[in-house]
Amino acid sequence: HGIPGIGKSTLAFQYAQGFQDKNPKNNIVLWIDAKNEDEIIASYSSLLNIELEKNLYLNKFNKEINSAIFGRNILIIFDNAEDGDLIQKQIN
Repeated sequence: HGIPGIGKSTLAFQYAQGFQDKNPKNNIVLWIDAKNEDEIIASYSSLLNIELEKNLYLNKFNKEINSAIFGRNILIIFDNAEDGDLIQKQIN
């Protein structure tokens, strides 16, 4: 969260590249558009290539993603986040 246009996303992208380059087979980067809950759901749906319902998306996403990333290192970037409470909901 901060002033638009100062390079937060660019910095996150560069960090993510370094993270993934260290161990491409075992490090996974998920880039989530976190402008609002609808964008988060759309990002999750796109990553998993499945349809997610708004009231059940976290449970289903967590189940699907946990099986896909088991034993791997994961970096999740929530880009364009404006609501800290919404992000907190995603990581709890």
